[in-house]
Amino acid sequence: MTYKLGDTVTFYFTIHDPATGNVADADNLTCAVYGGIAPAPILEPVPVKRDTAVGEYYVTFAATAENGFAVGESFNVVVSAEVALVTAKGAIAAFTLDGKRVSDLHDITAEEVEAEVSGAHGSGSWQAPAADITSTLKKVKEVLALVRRIKHR
Repeated sequence: MTYKLGDTVTFYFTIHDPATGNVADADNLTCAVYGGIAPAPILEPVPVKRDTAVGEYYVTFAATAENGFAVGESFNVVVSAEVALVTAKGAIAAFTLDGKRVSDLHDITAEEVEAEVSGAHGSGSWQAPAADITSTLKKVKEVLALVRRIKHR
């Protein structure tokens, strides 16, 4: 999954008893988000237990500039937990914030294409019969270029 600046990010994780390997509820559970290889965390969100499920938790935070996040940077989410008087620590996630992602693209309607093309070439001009194949191909390329521009807004 990719994330963008401003997204709400959630990661799920489980805690295990070091002696048995079984899932177990934790004591002294903490979480820290580190930017790159920085020694200090940029954020310390509070882990939350999933309903009544034993040893299942999640952490949620806003990946905003105010919280120390930036596009193109990598981040690590580290959890520390104590079970049966044994403390363990590990990374539960690593991610990079992208500037754009595929889900930002949207399908466009025929009306949006017509409006873009009409603005550039006059109403209905792209639908008019072409004198030859070269002219038709040129118009198709222009329409595709306009569609790409609309999708990347």
